[in-house]
Amino acid sequence: MKDHLSTSGIKDSKGYEALRTRLDDLGCSVEFLVMDVASHVSVDETLHRRILSELYDRIIDDQRKWHRKVFEALPPANYSEPTMLWNVVRASGHALSSDAIFSFQQTESLSDARPSLYEDFCNSLYLGKQRIERAEIQSLFSDWLDGLGIRDQSGIVVLNWTDAFELPASNDTAFGFSTTWTGFFCRGSLHQHGRCLTIWNPVCRTLAALTIGSPIHE
Repeated sequence: MKDHLSTSGIKDSKGYEALRTRLDDLGCSVEFLVMDVASHVSVDETLHRRILSELYDRIIDDQRKWHRKVFEALPPANYSEPTMLWNVVRASGHALSSDAIFSFQQTESLSDARPSLYEDFCNSLYLGKQRIERAEIQSLFSDWLDGLGIRDQSGIVVLNWTDAFELPASNDTAFGFSTTWTGFFCRGSLHQHGRCLTIWNPVCRTLAALTIGSPIHE
C-alpha cells in the first residue's frame, strides 16, 4: 500500500516543510501529514488507515529525535526511547457531513458548541512571550487548511477517528471510549479537547491526517 503514497510538498502553499517551520516557530503541537495519491489509486478506508499509520511514524520519529537531543546533555545511561499506543486496527472512523467539513474553515467562536477546529488550532499554540496578531494566526490557519486539502469545494471526504471529545481528565470512562486505540491524547490537569481526522481531496489528489490534543483555557 505504501507505494501508492508519497510525501507531498503542499500544493498552492509555501511548501510542506516551510509550513511546518512556521508552525514550530509558534510552538504549535498539531501533528499532521500530507501525501500525494497516485492517479490510478482508488481511495478507501484502508488508505485512510494507512496514512494514520504513516502519521504515527512521523510523530514517533520526531519524539525520538527530540529525546536524543535531550539525552546528549545528560550523563551517559541506558535511556528508554519514547513509545506510544497507536493501534489503527482498533480505530473506528466515520465520515463527516459537508456542513461539518465547511465549518472547519470558520474562525469565529461557535456559541453553545464544542471548540471549533480553529479554536483547537489556537489552543495548540504555545506563544510564550510572543505577541502575534490575530490576522497572522488566521492566515497561518488558512494556509494549513489549504495544505490539508480542506477547501471550499465538493467531493472532499473527511473521516473522524476520535468522535471529538471534550471532558475533564478525571472522566476516564468517556475518555477511554473516544481514544482507546491511541495514547496520543494525554490526561492532564486541564480540560482537554481532541480530534483526529483524515482528509481526502480528490481534486488535489492529496490524503492528509491530523491529530490535536489541546488544553481548553478557561
